[in-house]
Amino acid sequence: MKGLLCKDLSGIFVPLLVFTAMLLAGTALKIPYFLAFSALMIGMLPIDGMPKDAVSRWESYQLTMPVSRFGIVTEKYLLMLFCTAVSAVLLSIGMLRFLLQGEMSVSDYTLWIVRACMGGILIPAVYFPVCFRFGYGKGKAVYILLIVSFAVLITGELAVTEAAEAHGLLSAKVLHGCFPLLAGNTAVSRLLCMLLDADSSQIIAVSVSGALILTLLSWLLSLWGFRRREF
Repeated sequence: MKGLLCKDLSGIFVPLLVFTAMLLAGTALKIPYFLAFSALMIGMLPIDGMPKDAVSRWESYQLTMPVSRFGIVTEKYLLMLFCTAVSAVLLSIGMLRFLLQGEMSVSDYTLWIVRACMGGILIPAVYFPVCFRFGYGKGKAVYILLIVSFAVLITGELAVTEAAEAHGLLSAKVLHGCFPLLAGNTAVSRLLCMLLDADSSQIIAVSVSGALILTLLSWLLSLWGFRRREF
């Protein structure tokens, strides 16, 4: 498994330097969204090696080496956690400027870091089980769908939050104004309102807990699927 880690780390070294440079540029330009995007992409770097493995037939070849399917799957998740840790450290250093200059509170500072890192975990955690079970072809379709869905969710959340702040309203009221179908006392409506109007500590607790549970379930599903996959 150490050999697999070395192989994948060497493959993400150059992209890691590129996104680190982008993160530093975001710090210099004082653009928090640019920093968060760079940290998000660093967390998603483990996905980059999967297409290369599929094209080079590495998925089949690695099974002839002294490494188990358990080790192959676990190595990807260790790499994902490593990239998440790197993105968290770099983002916390990059956004420290905003905190020290009083442009951001401690809770908002922590929330930016958690959101970016959890986004970097979410996409690989959903992508890996599909890719390990069905191969890169179907995994690619899921990856594109995840990127589009994630972009729509983030854009919608920012739009609702900014509109609420501009008019002095709760996010829940703005959400119901934009989407009347959610105005009823439904489970979806209550959940969305709770998430939008929750304070930073609640969002951080839910995000971290959800990421840990999702990572564990994703790892178990990947193991189950890869053990049943035939080459």
